[in-house]
Amino acid sequence: MKRRLAALCCALIMLLGGCASGSSGRAEAQPDRSLTVYRLADDGSSDALTGRELLPYPEDGGSPVQAAAKAFAAPSQTEGLVRALPAGVRVLDCALANGVVTLTLSEKFLDAKPMDQAAAALCAALTLCALEGVEATDIAVDGRTVFAGLTPADALLRDTDTNPSARRLRLYFADESGERLESEYHSLTLAEDAAADRYVMEELLRGPYSPRLTSAVPQGTRLLSCATADGACTVDLSAEFYENRPDTALGARLAVYSIVNSLTALPQVDSVTLLVRGEPVEAYGDLSLTEPLRWDGQTVGPAPAEK
Repeated sequence: MKRRLAALCCALIMLLGGCASGSSGRAEAQPDRSLTVYRLADDGSSDALTGRELLPYPEDGGSPVQAAAKAFAAPSQTEGLVRALPAGVRVLDCALANGVVTLTLSEKFLDAKPMDQAAAALCAALTLCALEGVEATDIAVDGRTVFAGLTPADALLRDTDTNPSARRLRLYFADESGERLESEYHSLTLAEDAAADRYVMEELLRGPYSPRLTSAVPQGTRLLSCATADGACTVDLSAEFYENRPDTALGARLAVYSIVNSLTALPQVDSVTLLVRGEPVEAYGDLSLTEPLRWDGQTVGPAPAEK
């Protein structure tokens, strides 16, 4: 299963080789009056994990965005391909404003594994960004944004574990306002036997490159241990993580999810448990750290364009 998840990341990246065009990373337009819908391959004998389905444009003259969203949500008509949305997830709404499509999904989307959510979100972005006038896609659930500003180029952001030595890590730090997290990419080379999760934590504690960003993790925090098994990562931090915790609930939340979101960007990590000197923490701001935590898109601001 882990190999398949890593292969899925790689496949999404390879898929973009024939899709990206221009600096915005928009998908290549298809012939007039057709829709290109991105699907996942089923678990057959083929090595391909993604595929494109070219569908006729509806004759009713409706909105292209609505038509593409409806086609994306529908079952695949091509043998060997399945719709990218996890089972039971429905498209509730789709609206275009200022070049950004907001695709609203049912709450069941939040029950899916992070890698399944990411694969679905990226396939949605590939599908919708192929339309004229669409520059990016937001994925929303129950009134909140789960993925913000996705473009086809964002498939690259999940490629953190496909090469045994070269790693491109997506880390999260506090933005200038101190109210949101913002991603920054660190390209690193690891020894073959190095653990990616530990390296993420060490790099996160070193801090950001950009002067616009600051570390959300309390000053003096040291990593005591870090290990991942069956998708669950356990991180043990020094006493400073608790003793120097932020005074506000928002600051505490950013400190926690700077770690959680950075680690769950790795394909092999689904959830994170934080310990302080080997012990769970009952209260950290308005959070309890006694249970595993998963990716939280509410703490993340729109991803900036890469330079």
